[in-house]
Amino acid sequence: MSRRYCGRDFSEAELMQIRRLITENPQSSRAALSRMSCRALQWYKADGGLKEMSARVAMLRMQTDGLIELPPPRGKRPDPGVHLSSRTDPGAAIHQSAGALAPLVVVSQINSPPISQDISERIGAEFPH
Repeated sequence: MSRRYCGRDFSEAELMQIRRLITENPQSSRAALSRMSCRALQWYKADGGLKEMSARVAMLRMQTDGLIELPPPRGKRPDPGVHLSSRTDPGAAIHQSAGALAPLVVVSQINSPPISQDISERIGAEFPH
């Protein structure tokens, strides 16, 4: 019986091959194991490169399904990017027309790192991933 992951059917023999690679290379990283698996299974992209990312995703899903056991990840997951801080907390609500707030001045400081960070935080707060 084969299992399908990332657009590829894996036979029981191929799953055994992946398990053997993991067992025989206990110090290897998940990335290295995915490259070894691609080579062993001849899993290549159209340009001849290894289907490395597909192999990583497939192996993670195989682990989730209880078919293999990967070594623990070596590093932390990448930082998602924008972090909200008190600098961009909304202030008190304004209940006046723009005309009542005159004079309004628009100052473009988009290239200033603190201003850029504020804008990124506000966009992140309004449009979370």
